[in-house]
Amino acid sequence: MTLYTVIAWRESSMEWDGEPFAADLGHRPRFKESVTAKALVWIKGKDMEGAKTYAKTMQHDAKVFLIESETPLEDARKLIIA
Repeated sequence: MTLYTVIAWRESSMEWDGEPFAADLGHRPRFKESVTAKALVWIKGKDMEGAKTYAKTMQHDAKVFLIESETPLEDARKLIIA
């Protein structure tokens, strides 16, 4: 297996809760908060310091993981949500 440096973070957004509403009667849709896990593979190999520096510049509280897996992005998303 290959060792990957992965940067992962969570993004919050508001999305429609799916309940019907009567816009013609002035009703408004209801929204709920949604948290999405995002991840990217650092292409410069095992350069943890470079990845950490980049993660600090992001707007989100990103974390850097060193993952040995066939599915590093999926594993990093699971780690950041936990």
